[in-house]
Amino acid sequence: MHAPDDAKPAPRLSRWEWGALVVILLVAAFLRFYHLDAVPPGLTHDEADFVYDAVTVYNGARPLYIAKVGYQAEPFMHYASALVMTLAGPNHLAVRLTSALFGMLLVGLVFAWTRMTFGPPVALATAAFLTVGYWAVATSRFAIRAEPTASLATLAAIFFWLGMELPGAPIARQKWWNAVWWIGFALATAASIYVYEAPRVTWAVYPAFGTLLAITQPHLLRRHGWKLALALVVAGLLALPLLTHPMAWNRVGHLTGPLEAARSGSFGPLLKNVLAVLGMFNIRGDPFITYNISGRPVFDLLTGALFVIGVALCLWRWRRPAAGFSVVWLLIGAAPAMLSELHSATLRAIVAQPAAYIFPGVALAEATAWIIRRRPTWARALLPVTLAVALVGGGALTYHEYFVRWGQSPEVRGTYFNDLYQALTYIDAHPVDRPTVISVAFPTLPHDPYVAWVMPHQNPPDLRWVDGRRALVLPSGSAARLVTLSRAPLAPPFAQALAGAQTAHVPLEGTGNAFDVYDWNPAATLDALYPAQTTTTADGLSLPVNFGGAAELLGYTVEPEPIAAGQTLTVTTAWRVIDPAPLGPVPPEYYGYDAAIFVQLLDANRQVGAQEDRLDAPAWDWRPGEVFIQMHVLTLGVDLAAGQYDLALGLYARPAIRRLPVRVDGVEQGDAVMLATVEVNSR
Repeated sequence: MHAPDDAKPAPRLSRWEWGALVVILLVAAFLRFYHLDAVPPGLTHDEADFVYDAVTVYNGARPLYIAKVGYQAEPFMHYASALVMTLAGPNHLAVRLTSALFGMLLVGLVFAWTRMTFGPPVALATAAFLTVGYWAVATSRFAIRAEPTASLATLAAIFFWLGMELPGAPIARQKWWNAVWWIGFALATAASIYVYEAPRVTWAVYPAFGTLLAITQPHLLRRHGWKLALALVVAGLLALPLLTHPMAWNRVGHLTGPLEAARSGSFGPLLKNVLAVLGMFNIRGDPFITYNISGRPVFDLLTGALFVIGVALCLWRWRRPAAGFSVVWLLIGAAPAMLSELHSATLRAIVAQPAAYIFPGVALAEATAWIIRRRPTWARALLPVTLAVALVGGGALTYHEYFVRWGQSPEVRGTYFNDLYQALTYIDAHPVDRPTVISVAFPTLPHDPYVAWVMPHQNPPDLRWVDGRRALVLPSGSAARLVTLSRAPLAPPFAQALAGAQTAHVPLEGTGNAFDVYDWNPAATLDALYPAQTTTTADGLSLPVNFGGAAELLGYTVEPEPIAAGQTLTVTTAWRVIDPAPLGPVPPEYYGYDAAIFVQLLDANRQVGAQEDRLDAPAWDWRPGEVFIQMHVLTLGVDLAAGQYDLALGLYARPAIRRLPVRVDGVEQGDAVMLATVEVNSR
């Protein structure tokens, strides 16, 4: 640990350092690349959305920003992933591989920085802890954009140290090298802003540390301070195109509630978050199961104790630049999580990740040096043995925690939509020459469909998406396959119509979930469900009724009739798609056509007594000529007055809530039809 202010640069790596570093990198590679296709056990919607955008870049699109509803996604990781896709293919594994590669790079960069600033023993110990640390392993395996942030932050720290000529940094013989270091610092800082939101705050590490240097190393600040200021200005100018984008601050605004409360004079939420994030290292960690074992702190008991000791040592030696910088790095790196909440702190505090693992490295190296000074005969063996114990023990613990406890958890499998992943794998492994319908809980774009589109398989071009709990898509013809997930089972009327058509039930081990496979006849199902006896609506329109040239109503049922207040009214409608184009144009921030069918219970004054708007056979997937059936369930209030009510139905396009007109013989007849008159009795 000891590094006086006039410390000389560390010598070249010795043979045993090279050997230890190779072993560390091999363990790091195993924990980051092992079973990358199986753990995490599926794909979240965030991952699928991100991977789809990266594939878009790979396929030739060159957007500087990929902006979607409510978010603004920084582009760095899209392009890095597209580059990896040239070797690994355009799928989610390429993005996870990109994260893992940056995770490996982080180990090397942290080793380089700590060796320069603290010396070889601290560097090896820090690299070992970072290699086997649960937090570092987990973040390097997600198919999202956050992981490069830590590597670029560490690279910026290396360039900063070299540019400031701080203790441990080699002094360049040619003055132009100093300019190279500052250019590298500016580029790395700007690049990190193009990766993730956190660096919009964490660049403040450097002016904050500059304040510390004004006390401890004023001669260096006088010599190089203006270069630091200029480099930060250049980084800001390079990041300006992103920071001034219209959607650049949308997501940040959603995450800074505690800060807004503090601005209003209420400091309680902010203080609570600061304490929670500080406590995430040793007491209670990120509760979000998607990125962490819920509540698991960053460090185990032993490493956590070393972390506390390391922080205490660095605080005690705060005048030493490496010690003071590490503390500043940790605190400001964790600030984005403090300003929002502990939820997803493992991502928002990712700039602090490299610094966090320095402190147990400092403590372990200090303890080893203390023992060696008193038992010099152990000098050759103690540090290698200690590192081996840290790698083996820490690696085994992280392997169990991540691959077994977290990776096999039913809750995690649900979060990562493992049932959908397995069903899509089944569909891919059992190709058929007929359309396939899949019933899922989230059939709208970009959710479950994107999971299918970024999987490394041949996505069936005739796959239809629906939520079978309320709707059923009926492909044209007399033969089709239907796959239903247990979280989106068929509604009872649909299940009854398909009785006897089930051909497989596939349980998913350890999850409690399953999916069912049906070989069925859509035409026969339509005959069973379609109320052919209904030929007109209550307001005298003959079926089918055309809605704006997009779809036509074929028939409907209403039950029960009569109904009492407090009960539920089920309205089932059958539709044929004509052409989804009248639903457009699709706004740039939308993924595809979006629409809804509304059903309203209207009293004599045309006031709404009950209503439901939904469409579970999503409009983005509509195919001309195909039929779908939609169920609406209206819950009548217990205080709804008795009497006769009209049941109105219409179709509208989102996002403008633009109702499609009802057309009869090409003439518009309003924007809704009255299906029936419903008698409501008192409760």
